This record gives sequence, structure tokens and C-alpha cells, in this order.
Amino acid sequence: MMWRLVDRRDQCPLDPRVTKVLTWMDEMEVAAQWPSVCGDAAAEHVHLSKSRFLHLFSDNIGTPWRTYLIWRRAIVAMIAIFDGYSVAHAADVAGYADAAHLSRQVKGIFGLSPTEVLAYALAARAEIPNRTTLSSSGYAGPHLATKDLHHDLAGGALMKRFDSLYGR
Repeated sequence: MMWRLVDRRDQCPLDPRVTKVLTWMDEMEVAAQWPSVCGDAAAEHVHLSKSRFLHLFSDNIGTPWRTYLIWRRAIVAMIAIFDGYSVAHAADVAGYADAAHLSRQVKGIFGLSPTEVLAYALAARAEIPNRTTLSSSGYAGPHLATKDLHHDLAGGALMKRFDSLYGR
């Protein structure tokens, strides 16, 4: 119910330039090019000044670019960790400078470090089997075969990213 109050997709469609940036971000995620994703590159991608792009993005998405980028990178990193990769590798995949930077950001978002989030998820879903797959971003590894795990951690947002990456 609360989501309906803030979900603006029904009232007005996203500006095509914002949609183009979101698609570009998906492509960068699949290509493991997160270090290249920044406000300047996004603005250039849609041929806008950085200032105009930042206003357009905030108006359309409802959150500032930087906040969205921090959240999205944290989700990408947590998916890599759920896939069985180390925090250092997940930090690299998500475009963080190092594991410590990732840990600080994830703790700021979720209130727990990446390993604590994973431990919580594993404890809550101890019966989940592991299996090996190749994700759309090109790296293979064990991942947790559940949707509930991801839903529990991020109110469904992580689940949506998981679905888009793994085609579920």
C-alpha cells in the first residue's frame, strides 16, 4: 500500500533519457563495468549537462542520483556475495575501491556488514540448497536458490535485481 503512494510509474512515464540511463546502467552491470558508472558518464550518455541530468534523474526517480547509485552498487555487491564470492571480489564487481569501502556503504544501507547480512540470510534460510550457475554478468559461482532470501533483505528490491540478472 505504501509503495503505491510513492510509485509514480502509473501517473507519468519516465523521461526517455532517464530510461536510457537506467538501461545503460544495466548494460554496464552485465559487462562488469561499474567503475565507469558515474554522474558525468551518465549525463554524457544522454547528452545533458551534469547539473541538468541530476535534476532530471531526481525528478523522475524520486531520489538523488548519488543515493540511487550507492544503493544499486550495494545490491550488485550483495548479489555477488550471495553467489559465493568474497567481499573483496564483490567490491571489485560493483565498482568499489576496496572491500572496506563496500563494507561501510552496505553497513550504512542495511545496518549490517556484508558478511553479517549473508550470515543473517543463511541463518534465516539454512535449508536453502546451493547450486552453480553462470550469471548474466559472466561469472560463475554458487548462488542461493531462493527468492525469499533476497526479499527478506531488501523488501523485494534485491529480489527484483536478482530476477533481472538471473532471468527468474
